Amino acid sequence: MNEELRSATEELETNREELQSINEELTTVNHELKSKVDELGHANSDMQNLMDATAIATVFLDRDLRITRFTPSAVTLFNLIATDVGRPLSHLRTQLQYPELADDARRVLERLALVEREVGASDGNWYLVRMLPY
Repeated sequence: MNEELRSATEELETNREELQSINEELTTVNHELKSKVDELGHANSDMQNLMDATAIATVFLDRDLRITRFTPSAVTLFNLIATDVGRPLSHLRTQLQYPELADDARRVLERLALVEREVGASDGNWYLVRMLPY
C-alpha cells in the first residue's frame, strides 16, 4: 500500500510540475499578448489623431457599404453624426451633387480600382472625390 501511495505521490508531483510549466507558458503568452494589445492601442490612437488632424474629408466603409468611421472634415459634407457609424452610405444626404456616390463605391469594391471625379456641392464649391479600395 505504501508503494502505491509513493507512486501516486510521484504522479501528482509530475502533474504539478507539468501544470506549473503550462502556467509559465501561459504567463509568457499573456505578456506577449498584452504587449501586442498595447501596440495596437497606440497605433489606433495615432491613426485617430491623424484622421482628426487632416483636413481631408474621409469616410471609411465596410464591404456592405456601411460607414465604419469618418474624419471630422467629412461631418459637414455628409451631415454625419456619431450614431451614423453602421448606417448604409445610401442613407446619407450629402452636400455633394453626386447621385452616383453609392454606385461608384460599389464599383470600387467590385473592381478594386480607383474612381476619381470632380463634383460640385450645394455651397458652390467643387471637390475632387477619390475612392480607393481599403
